[in-house]
Amino acid sequence: MLDEREALANEGSGRGMPFGMHGANTAELRDIAGRFTFRGGMVLQSASTLRGQIERIDWEGPDRDRFVDEWRARTDRALVDLGDLVERIGIHDLPRQADEQDDASAAAGGTGGAGVPDRGDVESGKSDGERRAHDTRVDDPDRHETVPDEIPNDEVAIDPYDINQQALGDCWALASIAAVAGTDPELLAENVQYDEASNDYLVTLYEDGEPIEVRVDGSFVYNDEAGAYEYAVGDDGMPNYASVYEKAIADHYGESYGDIWGGKPEEALALITGREIETQGFDPFLPWQQGATSDSIAGSIDSGQSVVLTTRNDLPDDSPIVGRHAYTVVDVRDDNSVVLYNPWGANPESGLTSEPGLEPGEVVVPADQLDTYFRSSSATK
Repeated sequence: MLDEREALANEGSGRGMPFGMHGANTAELRDIAGRFTFRGGMVLQSASTLRGQIERIDWEGPDRDRFVDEWRARTDRALVDLGDLVERIGIHDLPRQADEQDDASAAAGGTGGAGVPDRGDVESGKSDGERRAHDTRVDDPDRHETVPDEIPNDEVAIDPYDINQQALGDCWALASIAAVAGTDPELLAENVQYDEASNDYLVTLYEDGEPIEVRVDGSFVYNDEAGAYEYAVGDDGMPNYASVYEKAIADHYGESYGDIWGGKPEEALALITGREIETQGFDPFLPWQQGATSDSIAGSIDSGQSVVLTTRNDLPDDSPIVGRHAYTVVDVRDDNSVVLYNPWGANPESGLTSEPGLEPGEVVVPADQLDTYFRSSSATK
């Protein structure tokens, strides 16, 4: 017999759901997730606008200095944290709840909701015009230059430091490629097969853990005016294994490089490895959630997992860490500081990059500064 309280709750819900149903309308969850993401971005934009207006006030003296210092330390920080929190709920938490509900419904023989929110995450702050400027089709012969010989793709050639992102806003994918190159180069080598007769590459990617094959040719976007390849290349300026993967990912998502401008590292890691991915925020929004720490990152690295960190959206221009960006985790030191690699192959000069012996693109972040610069950590399982 149906519990009376449950019957009343269902009757008053107005959702038209059958009595006894538990769970959520996943289409609505995803719709709300998009709204959270949008509203979080609005809060961050408001913080940026107010910050600029305050800095431009025609006001001098100690009172002005005290006011600005207090604004930066309290109000501005609170607004940025709020925007990050709301945006993270929309980008990570609500979609994950919807996915889990769909999985539970499928296991029970039911159906889940439809529709997914925008993939845009890191580097999504770029304008639509900038994104459209890179809507070059992966098969456009007028924009490509052919590499006639096989691009080395053995375990020696797959070097996590041999990636230069260049013009395309796909750090989410390239940082993930570098992370896997550092922990499982054999997988990347095995999943790219070269066809000498056609000069094509057959790349194995994964959807829901199942392998899929994407075929791309050996030509890559070339800028005639600059006399150089435009997107991911190695340190020598020539296409390499990362270029092949980048082209395959672009083809998979929509046949245009603009389709991979902005995205989520957890999505790229799953696409490249076929494994489950765990994403943790550095500031979990629910008290019982486990947040990312240097210890949790160290545990992932010690277990041979590939780890990528996503930065906060509103870091200042002079920050030593780039905002709306993704970094590959290289190592966690004994003092719990985290060594990261920037897929740009370089970093803004700062105290975090001035340590002798660092590779180009490496940066060292102390454990107590991780939540200042980063909002989430994604790791393969």
